[in-house]
Amino acid sequence: MNFHNELITNLTKVSLTMGKHLFSKEEYKEKNVVFSPLSLQIVLSIIAAGSEGPTQQQLLDFLQFESVDQ
Repeated sequence: MNFHNELITNLTKVSLTMGKHLFSKEEYKEKNVVFSPLSLQIVLSIIAAGSEGPTQQQLLDFLQFESVDQ
């Protein structure tokens, strides 16, 4: 898979995971919710780049990245 296809696939998976988690919350079931998956992924990527150890690894696992250099 080329880099762009992999990036889009990862963004889609992360977006669906975040949406599923967000919309499963009782307080949001009867509300309209808008969020930007790309913005969330960018922020989490920046946080991962600035973190170390287990925190960084958890963020990389969630974002489905192998390293911050990816």
